[in-house]
Amino acid sequence: MASWQFLQPWALALNRVLVHLEQLSDESAKTLVEIECFPENFDYTAFGFPKTVIQESYVLLLAIPADAATRGDRQHLQRVREAIDLFQVLALVNSAAFADLIFDFYDGVSGPNCVIRLEWRLFLIGSIAPDDPAATKPTVTWGELLGFPGNPWDISSDFCDAMRRVKDMARPTSGEEVGLSNNIFC
Repeated sequence: MASWQFLQPWALALNRVLVHLEQLSDESAKTLVEIECFPENFDYTAFGFPKTVIQESYVLLLAIPADAATRGDRQHLQRVREAIDLFQVLALVNSAAFADLIFDFYDGVSGPNCVIRLEWRLFLIGSIAPDDPAATKPTVTWGELLGFPGNPWDISSDFCDAMRRVKDMARPTSGEEVGLSNNIFC
């Protein structure tokens, strides 16, 4: 675990908003956003993985209160947004590290020949203003979804450093480097 301790700030932010299905009620979970970075049956050989790689599909649920105080906590919500990006790549390059860091919410397959294809379902819990972009637009930006419609989000330098370190973990069992672009997220 020591090799991925650097991900703790993002793991903590993510674990604050991850929920199990039974924790969501139909009345409170009004806004749903689905995020899927890799389609089903994606060809991971483009990233240097062997054809025999095991693809595990998994859905993670995130619940973010829609109240103004929570949606105004820019630092926490930026960490959550960055965590989704980091953990998406981590699930691809090191499924064991991914499974260890969010063990309360992941009980699927992991290991050296496994990539985890994540689908994120984000729920805003509670009521949002009728004129809020998250309520009125069919597609929204991260800033609009999380309460900052006119203020684009910057990517933190800590995030870029962490993403580089995650991409450095990309070594399948063949010993070859996974061909992740240096342009992914940072």
